Amino acid sequence: MEKNKKKDIFDDILEGSEEDSIPGIEDLTELLYRRGQPSTEASTKKSVRVPKQKRKEIRPAKKKVTYYIPENIFVELGEAKAKIKVMVPKELKSRVSMSRIVELALSSIFRELGIKGQKSSLVKDILRESQKK
Repeated sequence: MEKNKKKDIFDDILEGSEEDSIPGIEDLTELLYRRGQPSTEASTKKSVRVPKQKRKEIRPAKKKVTYYIPENIFVELGEAKAKIKVMVPKELKSRVSMSRIVELALSSIFRELGIKGQKSSLVKDILRESQKK
């Protein structure tokens, strides 16, 4: 990497990059969260492979965005990814990415906002946060 060129870590989050900032950290994190989880390797289910051409037709268009989040949230997101990878069957591990986690979390928050409106957790948290300032 060039001396003056900055690395955009959000590219890794949004693109779901498997590149670790520390070699082997994902394997170590997976081991840490594996305790008490049933082994998914004993599963005899075979994954159904969809041709790459077909997968592209199924996926909705996506837009790359960059937002700033506190470092502790970034760390929790990485930990959540590792925990989820331990919980899902082997054939689904490749579909677990930070981008997908963020997408599903936001969808859930927006669904609650649509249903509860002003009583949603999001609005309550924003109001509570603004009162602290």
